[in-house]
Amino acid sequence: MSTLEIFTRLKDIKTYHSVFEADQVLTHTQLNSIAAYLSAQTRLSRIQLLGVGIGAGLNISLEDSLVTITQGIGITTDGDLLHLKQTKVFDQFKPYDQSKPRYDPFYNNDDMMIPVYELVEVDSTDEDANSLSQFEADTGQPLSDFVALLLMESYLKDDDLCSGTDCDNLGQGYIDSVKVLLINQVSLESLNKTLPATAHSAFEQLDEIVAERPVINPATESISIADIATAYRRANTVIRNQLNSQLSQLWSTSAVILRDVFPSNPNPGWQTRLNTINSNFNNRLEITGIQYYYDFLKDLVETYNQFRELLFEDFTWLCPDTDSFPKH
Repeated sequence: MSTLEIFTRLKDIKTYHSVFEADQVLTHTQLNSIAAYLSAQTRLSRIQLLGVGIGAGLNISLEDSLVTITQGIGITTDGDLLHLKQTKVFDQFKPYDQSKPRYDPFYNNDDMMIPVYELVEVDSTDEDANSLSQFEADTGQPLSDFVALLLMESYLKDDDLCSGTDCDNLGQGYIDSVKVLLINQVSLESLNKTLPATAHSAFEQLDEIVAERPVINPATESISIADIATAYRRANTVIRNQLNSQLSQLWSTSAVILRDVFPSNPNPGWQTRLNTINSNFNNRLEITGIQYYYDFLKDLVETYNQFRELLFEDFTWLCPDTDSFPKH
């Protein structure tokens, strides 16, 4: 089993760094504090200002035991850039086992590692790799049951050549290497942490409203003003009920967005206003303004639908948790 462990840089964010003075004798702690501070600031800028997840590209396809991944880039929640500068084709695989640097999400509650395999590029010479055409025969599982995962394999490497009393080569080095791995879709669930609700998830819980149209029976020989008013009142009631139903769900689905405008749930006030306006028009003996009320309700429907459409386009969430997918 490997003694190396994949580490995260933002697990302990450095807020201090040394300031050098003239003729100062520098220690490794002071020099490393500069690197740690700048690294944390760069990574925080990426995840908090640019975002996390796949930025572009990284499309994958499988054909004739060849796995192709297009060029692209993604950002982990530890601020790593997972970058493929050109399209890569893989035709071999090998186990990615406990001899590799330990990545905790690959281990279950019993500290057993889930099955993970590393893809090897075409024309690479690796004695430990086998052809992807033999994948099912070697693993007992079809290749189609697996998904590709990019991993930033970050660990501290110590190359010191030491004797009993001294080291010939002092110093350690950080290694950052992008690996393309295969993980069974079932095992992949263990890597998925619960992510906060996004605006898009709110869109999925809200229904589109289609404004009811006032329908007047064309078979009627004579249409009175009262008939027209009745048709509009019926349509207004349908629209108001739809609005009440959907507006009552806005706060529970979209509070994270609405709190920037409303300090508390505005729906009770909205419902009261709508019901009051509706009662005023329904209780009038005259029909003056009934069409304006209908237009008002249509405007509300259009505004609601536009708000819902904006939710559809937003898959982001504010200040991602650095532990969500730190190195993959």
